[in-house]
Amino acid sequence: MTRRQAWSLLHITPHLGGGVGRALLSLAEGDRLWPQRAPARTVLCLEPPEKSEAVFRLRELGVEVRTLDTPQTLVEMARAHDV
Repeated sequence: MTRRQAWSLLHITPHLGGGVGRALLSLAEGDRLWPQRAPARTVLCLEPPEKSEAVFRLRELGVEVRTLDTPQTLVEMARAHDV
């Protein structure tokens, strides 16, 4: 899979359970249909994920998943992404 690295997208979410995890997985799976238009996706969870299934699947699809360590992490990640 070839991704266009021209833009990056940061998803900020309180968790990856239920609908949030499914929605992000759908977006990441859709990126495979048009990889040349897909952003580099990163998910920042405000709390540690309780279930690792969504984390594993997102990473398998090329999405970086991180957990908020400090408030400064949020500032740094927001500055490092386009949207």
